Amino acid sequence: MPPAVSPSAIESIAEQTSEQIRRLARGATRPSGPDPTAVAALAAIRRGLGKRPGDVPELWPYTVPIIGGYAQAEPAVFHAFTLFAAHQQSQSLPMHARGHSFGAACHRLAAAVTKGGGNADTVTRRFVAAGSANTVDAFAVHARGLVTLLRGQQITLDYRQFVLDAHSWTHRGRLTITRRRWGRDYYTARTATAESDV
Repeated sequence: MPPAVSPSAIESIAEQTSEQIRRLARGATRPSGPDPTAVAALAAIRRGLGKRPGDVPELWPYTVPIIGGYAQAEPAVFHAFTLFAAHQQSQSLPMHARGHSFGAACHRLAAAVTKGGGNADTVTRRFVAAGSANTVDAFAVHARGLVTLLRGQQITLDYRQFVLDAHSWTHRGRLTITRRRWGRDYYTARTATAESDV
């Protein structure tokens, strides 16, 4: 049986994921032009969208060194990488920024949709579906649609926090806390801006 992931271990895993994502974003948005290696890496990582963790060998160089022996952390790391790769696609600015939780980013998305004359209820329905998913893989399916909308509005997301949040599906008590925080972040008017992590 693989070892349980301690709080300090998942913090380290989330930080390492964030650092790797930050490097990819930096390469993809380089002022002198995108780094072809980063662009190719993001394209390879995107091939994992809609797949199960472990089923995409192109992601192993990114996920395996980070998770080490903590197999329970693999889904959270896998989904963070694949969703980030989709989020960063065709963007000139980094889409990973500290302090923009999933709930807060979706709140900003709903506000942008409303400002553009659309109906924020569509965002709310997707957000609720993501938050009430029974598994981390089901959550990732719902999150993918939201990430696509975030990309369209150039709204950033904190992928370090995303790893911690997605990992909470392995522990019912943590999942309840995560869902409550997302609800607070989404339904309260959070106007503080976060500094970019890139």
